[in-house]
This record gives sequence, structure tokens and C-alpha cells, in this order.
Amino acid sequence: MYRFKAFGKVRCNLRRWPAALVATMIVVAVAHAAETSALSELSLPPGSTQTSLGGRMRLFGTPIDIRVFDIPLPIAQAARAVGERYPSLSDMGLYPQRVVLSGHVANQFWVVNFESNGPRHTRGSLSILTETEFPSQSAAQKNTAPNRELMSSFSWWPADARLRLRLEQDEGRGRNSTQIWTSTSSAESVWSAIRQGLQQERWQAETDTPHTSLWRRKHSLLHISITAIDGGAGILLLHHDGAKS
Repeated sequence: MYRFKAFGKVRCNLRRWPAALVATMIVVAVAHAAETSALSELSLPPGSTQTSLGGRMRLFGTPIDIRVFDIPLPIAQAARAVGERYPSLSDMGLYPQRVVLSGHVANQFWVVNFESNGPRHTRGSLSILTETEFPSQSAAQKNTAPNRELMSSFSWWPADARLRLRLEQDEGRGRNSTQIWTSTSSAESVWSAIRQGLQQERWQAETDTPHTSLWRRKHSLLHISITAIDGGAGILLLHHDGAKS
């Protein structure tokens, strides 16, 4: 039986959802490195190792993956060497014991994170988001498409909610989805509407408080956290659909 043991440990500051989105893109958002011809093997200095973590993940519907690496050079030299190999990584961020390079390579947005692993070694990760064009859709249609997709699954979802982040992963036992939404309604009214809708559609509450709750229906699990933010409410939704299990 699949269980969301991590539910009780999830924490997300919905008051600062833009920062959470950026952090997610840097740490997690990676295009399928093993399946993309543009990245059959990342060019690194001699003696380096790299591993694609694989996984069938998507960010806003775009396939993502994670590639981690180890370079036998100090962090400054490692970042310089990769930057010379990929001059399109023209944006640099400097932090304590960490360097971040980013930029566009072909139709992909790359973020390379370097962390010092001792005086002579650097470890890090490559995050790649493959950009996909939708010429037949207007900007407004693109912005509301994820909303319509969720509404078809959860008719009880607040109509004014706007999707801020959607991260999905397919597994042998089903699909996991993490979503962050904002609503102009108060946290209390959002929670009341969601709770009523869940009960009407016969979801069973395993935990139920005004701030966080866990619901089950057949092979599906829902964990919902609602936080009051300026101008409304922030909603964190974790959904596991185990229908394939």
C-alpha cells in the first residue's frame, strides 16, 4: 500500500510562493537529460562523474529530470570550466560556498548549481527546463489551461483559484502531484468550500483541522494545507492517484 509518510513533514511558506517557485525550478526543474539529444552527456572537466536521476516528472506539464555531478576541482575552477564549455550560461549568482550559473542553451533553460565539497572537490546539479511553444493558444488561454484541467477532476475546487506551481511525477503505483494555488477569498471560506465539496464527493477525512487535512477515496490521497496571505489564501495541494496500483 502506498502511503504519503512525508505528508506530516511538508512545510511551505505560501506567503512567499514566488520564492518557492524559483527555488523549485533551480533545485528540481530539469528536462529529461537521458532522453534529450541535446544532453546525451554533459561536458565536464576530466575526472568528473555525473548521474542522471531519471524519473518521469513534469513541471507545468513539461518533462523534467535531475542530473547530479562531482568535479575534482575547487568550486571557482569548476564553475569557470563549465562556463567556458557553455558560454550561454551567462548569468551568475554568488553565494556562500555556492555558485549558480544559468542561461538558455538551444530551446532549454539551464541552471547549474555548484556547491563546495572540500578544498579540491565540487558537487552540484544541472537543472534543465525544455521550453515548449503553444502558438495556437493565447497568453490568457495558457494561464487558465491548468485551472480547467484541475476543475475537470475536482469540481469542488475554488473557481477563483490561480495555479502558481504544478509538479508531477509518474510512478509504477500511480501519479504524484504537488500544486500551489492562491485565492482572493479568505482562508476560512476557501477551507469551508473545499471541505464541503470533499464530503459531498465522499472523500473520507483521516485528519481534519482548519489548517491542514488528509483525505482518502479508494486509491487516492489528498493532503491540503491552507494559509492566510495578503489579499486572500494560499493553498498547498498534494495529490496521489494510485488508480494504477
